[in-house]
Amino acid sequence: MIPTNEFIKQKFIVFNTQFFDGKLPMLPFRATKARSYLAQIACKKERSLLRGTRFFDFRFRFSTVFDLTETELEDIILHEMIHYHILYNNIHDTSAHGKIFRSMMNDINRRYNRHIRVSYKLSNDNIQSDKRVRCHLVCISHFADGRCGITVASRSRIFQLWENIPKIKGVAYCEWFFSRDTYFNRYPRSLTPRIYIVKEEDFSTHIADALPLEKSGDTIRPRTKVISHKN
Repeated sequence: MIPTNEFIKQKFIVFNTQFFDGKLPMLPFRATKARSYLAQIACKKERSLLRGTRFFDFRFRFSTVFDLTETELEDIILHEMIHYHILYNNIHDTSAHGKIFRSMMNDINRRYNRHIRVSYKLSNDNIQSDKRVRCHLVCISHFADGRCGITVASRSRIFQLWENIPKIKGVAYCEWFFSRDTYFNRYPRSLTPRIYIVKEEDFSTHIADALPLEKSGDTIRPRTKVISHKN
């Protein structure tokens, strides 16, 4: 299922009563199209010499990109509510998922037969469920040892990546393409040179209809589309 504001809010109210004694204040819920997280507690942080660190202006963000089961979504909501409890009460933990977080997570899992985890790795089915048509600036890196890799560039960093990806050790040459194929939705928009190693047969059909890109000075041209480089 794809989460909605109503679903997230309803579960928050139920879980707040069941697991947190109803002490977590209600907060805004915001649906996003993020691919880098499933859900997160966002807040502002203020440091003071007298009061120390204070967290405030909490928001609950959740992605509507991936199709998950109701049980998975519930456990993800609980994961974020543990973060909210720790931050709201200004409890010092050893790390983001430190001793206190893990103690609360393990206690809820044991007592209520939940399956909250420290991290959530999307399954291949989850990744492939993202079928939105998007524009992708794709770099195919060919290594000297025969391997291939994919980088989907952030539009704002394409010039830097165009220059720096070929400098990565082992890269023999690079090809750039403009594509709307949903296959490339699974890759995050890179801000830094990062190559995901992939078998050529896995992506070759998806790149077949892509437009090759070329760079001339401060302009990158995918045939009929021009991207101007602005410093």
